[in-house]
Amino acid sequence: MVPDAKGRIMVQGLLTATLPTKLGGDLNYIARSMTFEFLRPVFVGDTVTCRGR
Repeated sequence: MVPDAKGRIMVQGLLTATLPTKLGGDLNYIARSMTFEFLRPVFVGDTVTCRGR
C-alpha cells in the first residue's frame, strides 16, 4: 500500500461496502438489493457510519 501525499493510506472500497452486511446479519435480515454512494475516500483510522432503512 502506498500512502498519498499527506501520508494517508486509502481503504479499498469494498471494505466499506461490507458494513451493510454486518448490519443485516445483526438483524437476521437478508437484503434483496443494496445501493452504494461513495462520497469521498476513506482512509485508515477514519470513522465510517452506516445507516439502514
